[in-house]
Amino acid sequence: MKSNLSVGMPLDLVVYEVDSFQSDKVVCIDSSNPYYSMLHNSWGQKLREVFDSIEDPVWDDAHTDIPLKMPASRNEPLKKISNPNEKLI
Repeated sequence: MKSNLSVGMPLDLVVYEVDSFQSDKVVCIDSSNPYYSMLHNSWGQKLREVFDSIEDPVWDDAHTDIPLKMPASRNEPLKKISNPNEKLI
């Protein structure tokens, strides 16, 4: 909902099974819905846990099992531009 400003409460949800145009799974969700409250309260916490579990990239030559900088196999990294007259290519 945060990515689409035209969507807001209440939400009408219908779940259709594969190859079916009939459904008995119909609900109107408002902000007092217990399932919505659970999603709302845990989404940010779980998302933070995922980001916190990702190893930070190692930029120096320290040991890591998950290196960021590898020898170029196909392309060289872009060169650093140090003045306005330089170009990337």
